[in-house]
Amino acid sequence: MPGHRLLETFASYVPSMVVRRCISNPAHITAPGIEHFPAAVLFADISGFTALTERLAQHGPVGAEELTHILNTYFGQLIEIISAYGGEVEVVKFAGDALLALWSATNQNLTEATRLAVQCGLTVQAHLQQATFAVSTDQHPNLTLKIGIGAGEVFTMHVGGVWGRWELLVAGDPLVQIGAAEHQARPGDVVLSPQAWALVADECLGQPQAAGCVRLETLLNSSSVLPDFSTALNLPKWLALSSPFEKEMVELALRSYIPGAIIARLMAGQSGWLAELRRVTVLFVNLPDFNFEIPASDSPILTPEVYDLETLNTRRDDTQAVMQALQIALYHYEGSINKLSVDDKGVTLVAALGLPPLAHEDDAARGVEAALLMQAKLRELGWRSAIGITTGRVFCGSVGSTQRREYTMIGDVVNLAARLMQAAPGDILCDAATYQAAENHITFEALPAINVKGKAEPVAIYRPMGRAKKTTYSESRIVGRTQERLLLTQQLEALKQGGSVVLVEGDAGIGKSQLLDELRRQAYDQHLTVFSGAGEAFEKATSYYAWRSVFSQLFDLEVLTSPEGRRQHILDLLELDPELLELAPLLNSILLLELPDNEVTASMSGQVRADNTRDFLLKALQASVARSPKVLIIEDAHWLDSASWALIGLVRQYVHPLLMVIATRPLAEPLPAEYRLLLEAPDTIRLRLEPLPLEDTLSLVGQCLGVSANTLPEPVARLICEKAEGNPFFTEELAYAMRDSGLLVLNGGECWLAPGAGDLSTLNFPDTVQALTTSRIDRLTPSQQLILKTASVIGRAFAFRLLRDIYPLEADKEQLGDNLSGMQNLDITMLETPESEPAYFFKHAITQEVSYNLMLFSQRQQLHQAVAEWYERTYAEDLSPYYPILAYHWDKAEKQAKALDYLIKAGEEALRNGSYQEAISFFTEALDSEPDGSEPNEGEKESSRQAYWKRRLNEAELQCISF
Repeated sequence: MPGHRLLETFASYVPSMVVRRCISNPAHITAPGIEHFPAAVLFADISGFTALTERLAQHGPVGAEELTHILNTYFGQLIEIISAYGGEVEVVKFAGDALLALWSATNQNLTEATRLAVQCGLTVQAHLQQATFAVSTDQHPNLTLKIGIGAGEVFTMHVGGVWGRWELLVAGDPLVQIGAAEHQARPGDVVLSPQAWALVADECLGQPQAAGCVRLETLLNSSSVLPDFSTALNLPKWLALSSPFEKEMVELALRSYIPGAIIARLMAGQSGWLAELRRVTVLFVNLPDFNFEIPASDSPILTPEVYDLETLNTRRDDTQAVMQALQIALYHYEGSINKLSVDDKGVTLVAALGLPPLAHEDDAARGVEAALLMQAKLRELGWRSAIGITTGRVFCGSVGSTQRREYTMIGDVVNLAARLMQAAPGDILCDAATYQAAENHITFEALPAINVKGKAEPVAIYRPMGRAKKTTYSESRIVGRTQERLLLTQQLEALKQGGSVVLVEGDAGIGKSQLLDELRRQAYDQHLTVFSGAGEAFEKATSYYAWRSVFSQLFDLEVLTSPEGRRQHILDLLELDPELLELAPLLNSILLLELPDNEVTASMSGQVRADNTRDFLLKALQASVARSPKVLIIEDAHWLDSASWALIGLVRQYVHPLLMVIATRPLAEPLPAEYRLLLEAPDTIRLRLEPLPLEDTLSLVGQCLGVSANTLPEPVARLICEKAEGNPFFTEELAYAMRDSGLLVLNGGECWLAPGAGDLSTLNFPDTVQALTTSRIDRLTPSQQLILKTASVIGRAFAFRLLRDIYPLEADKEQLGDNLSGMQNLDITMLETPESEPAYFFKHAITQEVSYNLMLFSQRQQLHQAVAEWYERTYAEDLSPYYPILAYHWDKAEKQAKALDYLIKAGEEALRNGSYQEAISFFTEALDSEPDGSEPNEGEKESSRQAYWKRRLNEAELQCISF
């Protein structure tokens, strides 16, 4: 994307006051700042939005997409009108269904700024209060606006800075004023706060309301000529920047305020492909006591001297401490901040787990853990909080216009998270979906259901209590893996001869944990001690994290809960070894003991301390192994830190007799040096887990459902085998999903399809499976992700030239081959026909389905139409072999007339070729999809067509019976 276009795009996601700051001083922000100035503030809230949201929520993701279209239309017109009133107008913040704008009075008096805001409010109401929008899924919504206007001293703070991400916080008494004014407003009203009314009362007529507010009736002597909206949008003149270096500096400065979820895609020129339908965990965090009332003197004129510098700096520092605490807690679990706002209810932060490029299979658990950590950090700082957490599928994309927009989330779960926050003073409340997704990781307390605005029925809620204690191993027995289990049995038997190292490699869900659980059972049966540790995705920067549980087990600390008891227990254990006792404080970084440094350890720092810590751990482990052979299991090694890998390498060399088993997903290049050494070591056994064969897959389904595998209905067995493709985790989740959705009847060890089960092929992958796959997709480059989405529309297999011709970004087409090769190396796509006309296919069907479901319905329709038109162009001389494909794609493109035409042609062709079963299918589908005629003549034509299709259907059925 050309430099000036990228800058314009970046600027549209940042308030214009920040844009001007970045242009005038493009140096990267490194410290928090606070500014204050007089301003008029306008808050526009869409009335009827909640009811519309609830109605559209009944239509699922397509409803969220419709809602976004309405918001974009509404906000686009709002921004246009606000900008038309020029001057120091700032479209500052979006707040779901509302918008905040301000007119700075720095270069004009506050009365004039307030007059502009008032005139703008009246113009907005005149243009938008009667606006209606066509919605395909519902009746036409009649949306109106409620507008509140305040005036006074506004404070803007640049806070945060963790990982280079800064937030603009707009605060001050006018923000409180507009909340009170907006509460007094009815749909279509403009209500002024007492402070704003005092400034313009001589020029306005209005009706007094509660709390001193005034409902505006008219502005006297206002011009009847409205501003020219078509020329009102004045984007920064990026071309005036004198050098590429200046542009680069401004770009870097702007990036500090743009969500990481979209930067890579914006830089890849994918502005039109940002929007997705994603399953996320949403957090609303409110600090009710955090207000921004900064006392001033009684002077009627507000000047910088009125405010005490020390007070301003104190407020800035308090806000910075809170913001950094929230950022650190959230970023630790790889979450994203979406919004930060201030009103009369305090500070509210909206965050999410699962936004690109950081989706995880355990986002619900991460979200709850992040909330618990936020709550603890805020309490340390002396602030109360209220947190609501929900999980579900939402629209993630831009709302606004090309001049000013924000990346946001829209959907029922977002609204519910806000309601739970309101119901959780001093607490954390989660919805049922979050509880169900995180209950294996977090302990919850079920609370009585509550009534919330917008929900007809009470909502089930749960309070998180903390991380759940992990069981030693799963109670379920492993299915299959006979050779792998035998190999591990042999290594247990060889343990007395010194042991070995086994590397267990395999994709997520392939069964690594189940295999290791089987090893634990065998070891326990032989009375062998097993030490277990595991990496964590959000702890991969924490030294020795995977070893914490290993040494907790080794030192028998797991049953001790008090810090004093743990410290004393360690000192007692080491008492007989003065050398180790002297080095005991080195264990602080691994076991979090907080032992005070002594003279010896206090002098250690840097590499010296690291080397001594590693030597201490080695000696402790060797001493334990010397007493009796041990089994050491490290799972999820793909998330290990470098210190953990280094210790693994030393343990392999110096600790015997020990059977060390390391389980990992395939690691990307460059491989950790210690891992490469393990691969090359002669005593290392590399065990690659492949998908389960068909027989074992069906046995696993039977075990999950508690039935005999041979009683599984054929459609059930076929669907699970086709979709799971031998992945045990996918297999189990699909089996449970079919059971829980009522598609199966289980009784007496037998299984059959429930009456009315319908077409099983429409069953979607469970959320757990989709989250795991989305996590993998998110690790690809933006171009690779868009390739997957485009290819998913074509099908499981796709020709390169078709993909190239319909791919929506022309600039990326030259790299298509390289990107496909890269994804082939990652086992995501595979080359099917390497000849002059290459074709590829998705290695896993789930990758295709998840990629497809990430797209908006409008995006899918666009690509389906492109595929259909490609076939019509490419095979114009003879389309007959492609009638079924064309019918499918035109149907998905919502072009029903063309789809119907090709369905009939496909049916005629099948009947002509003797493919009677296919002919039956095509004519049946045509009859089912033919709309009823609304006009008499049209109805006669349709009746005639349907009669003909029924005759052809009967012919196909008769021929099918004959054969």
